[in-house]
Amino acid sequence: MKTNHKYVLAIADRQIILLPRNRIIRDVQMQFSKPCIWCEVDTDSPMQQETFLMRGTGHILGEAEHSEYIGTLHCLDGAMVYHVYSLGVTR
Repeated sequence: MKTNHKYVLAIADRQIILLPRNRIIRDVQMQFSKPCIWCEVDTDSPMQQETFLMRGTGHILGEAEHSEYIGTLHCLDGAMVYHVYSLGVTR
């Protein structure tokens, strides 16, 4: 069954999140002071690990340079801005 789900992220350089296969990321925003990603998912799909990266404005991209850009988060009333990337499925 296809639905939209929210996944809460940590503010971290690198993290692994468990998501259904073939997810479609629809948005990334702060909600209640927490970074969140909203995805369209098929709840019948098998789960897989996906690696996400966060880079602050002005920080070196490193491995994020060759990954999928997801969106930008404005934290602490805009005092901190993070750019979110996906490295894809973790093997």
